[in-house]
Amino acid sequence: YYPYWADHDESIPWEHLTHLAFFSVSLNPDGSLGNDHNWSTRGAALVEAGKSHGVKVVLTVTMFDSDEIREVLSTPENRDRAIQNLLTLVQDAGGEGINIDFEFVPAPQAGESPSPKENFVTFMQDLTTAFHAAIDNSHVSLATPAIDWGGTYDYDALALSTDGLMIMGYGY
Repeated sequence: YYPYWADHDESIPWEHLTHLAFFSVSLNPDGSLGNDHNWSTRGAALVEAGKSHGVKVVLTVTMFDSDEIREVLSTPENRDRAIQNLLTLVQDAGGEGINIDFEFVPAPQAGESPSPKENFVTFMQDLTTAFHAAIDNSHVSLATPAIDWGGTYDYDALALSTDGLMIMGYGY
């Protein structure tokens, strides 16, 4: 991850990287975009620098509220809106993919079907399909907890429907 508050773009050790994930743009529960933390102004320059070193520059998308994650995943309209908005934002900067950092996918509520776990897999499948169709050799990944205490991540399905899982091993 390359956080938006880092202001030393000229000293990125490109020769040691394969991917750089700009952190981050926030996503709203209705699938609209929140603060892009200057991706729209810095993204293209980072992408250009990355390409000159053979590094894929991707945009990280964050949601850190379980209720908001439930809402964005709950309807095809919200998921589709999010995918289209994210794809446009990445394409406008010439980016090469996306990294999803949703902390944490919520457990299902009584009677909720499909569950957020199932909707997250659907979202990631649709996101990967959209990015792969629109951007040649794009990279779609997601951040996962090191231990899924709530059983809300389908690691097998997520691994099969994306280009990679990044395990957040903070504290290990």
